[in-house]
Amino acid sequence: MRACDWSELTDFRELQVVIVPGAAGMWEEVNDRLGGTVWAIDGADAAEIEEDNRSRLLVRGNDGLVLVEGRFSDPERPVDMDDLRAVAQELLALS
Repeated sequence: MRACDWSELTDFRELQVVIVPGAAGMWEEVNDRLGGTVWAIDGADAAEIEEDNRSRLLVRGNDGLVLVEGRFSDPERPVDMDDLRAVAQELLALS
């Protein structure tokens, strides 16, 4: 597993990325646990999970799982799901 620590985007907003190589086969199990809304991103399965103070995007890549998570303390300045999608698309393009 590879992860980046929480990185501050701007005041009150942070981003974290976790990549788990070889875990693509666990997609259904993890998605069921997170309870996200399923759709596709660049042909890969993805699930969006929005909660009170964070947004998460779980993506099944060719071989592994990618979790992009944003959290925020100011409800007026949430981490936008479009930002998480952009990060996930860049990561998918690298794999």
